[in-house]
Amino acid sequence: MEFKASDIPRPLVSVVIPVHNREDTIKRSIDSVLQQSYTNLELVIVDDGSTDHTLDIVYKYSDTRIRVVELLKCGGANAARNKGILCARGEYIAFQDSDDEWLENKLEQQIAYMQIKKFSACFCAYNLVESGYSIRMPEEYSNKERYEKYLPKELTWHNVISTQTLVVRRNIVENLGGFDIEMPRLQDYEFVIRLVQQIPIGYISEVLVNVYRTKCSISNDSLGMLRAVALLLEKHGEFLDAEAWLKICYENGRCRDGDYIVEDSIMLQKALEKKNISRINAVQNALEYLSQKYSQKYMLQKKIYEREILSLKTKEFVIYGAGKVAHIIYSGLKERGIYPKCFLVTSDTNLSNIDNIPVYGIRQWQDINIKVIVGVSLEIQNVIVDTLLEQGYQKILCYPYS
Repeated sequence: MEFKASDIPRPLVSVVIPVHNREDTIKRSIDSVLQQSYTNLELVIVDDGSTDHTLDIVYKYSDTRIRVVELLKCGGANAARNKGILCARGEYIAFQDSDDEWLENKLEQQIAYMQIKKFSACFCAYNLVESGYSIRMPEEYSNKERYEKYLPKELTWHNVISTQTLVVRRNIVENLGGFDIEMPRLQDYEFVIRLVQQIPIGYISEVLVNVYRTKCSISNDSLGMLRAVALLLEKHGEFLDAEAWLKICYENGRCRDGDYIVEDSIMLQKALEKKNISRINAVQNALEYLSQKYSQKYMLQKKIYEREILSLKTKEFVIYGAGKVAHIIYSGLKERGIYPKCFLVTSDTNLSNIDNIPVYGIRQWQDINIKVIVGVSLEIQNVIVDTLLEQGYQKILCYPYS
């Protein structure tokens, strides 16, 4: 639903962009803010010790709404965000990243919605753009009730709010103390957990942001993630669904052959049974143990996967899935000149083809002897493999995860 801001107040919005060495993308980000239909804004750009030509590009702008804060030392994106918050003068604060893009009516839609519906914070749906493909997020982006009325429940086991989509009253951000820079990862999630426990958060199901994910924006710091999960549980154990988090981490750590090690299951179960701070230590120890134990097995499995992928040039195969993971797999194969016969999905879909390659429901496709590459998120991978086995498929290759 669109909202017209002509009949409502237009308070000053401070847009905070932290940036470090983004000479290739910062112009796109800045332009998308300055070209907003909502013009009563200031743009606070916090340079986090860039050593490339980022600042040269920033200083070419003559728009008086821009203020630049230069940090001599790189302290990380969230320390830079906090500095931007301190410098903000607007009634509202909106967050933008240095490689992403707002649609031109983004702020107008959100400010109008917040004032009409009396929200002090609001987020919106977005396009996740990766390897040339775009996926609308969150998962059921059109389900307004799920992401507004039941948002606190949704956030107990995963984050659905990308920072670039969020607008919050400045006094609330200040009262929360900004972003926790002690978190090695998941700082945005930790901030949103605190936010949703203080106030209701509005949701606009219209896509208003393009979030670009590149190789350099995806962290490979697995132990950092484990420490972040442990800290989240320590800080927000009463809010989070600890069991769901542990299962996700366990799935990311287990061997890809699908077998569970008994001692690992016992260790995790003991961690779940802890009711106080010692539970957090057990969680961290268990997760780090799993990460170290399976690293060599993962590398071996990855080599097997890559060898199998390369052999596909001379074989017929299909890709199960039509979402983000399937597109990543397809993009990598396409670069090698390797193409699937089709894409398979479990349920009916509006897609008839992807890049002129047909999409079929699993029960429409008859060749169960063909090799199937499973391209779905880790959380549902086992379910899909079971479904394929039930249908009689035997040649199944799963996308490996670190």
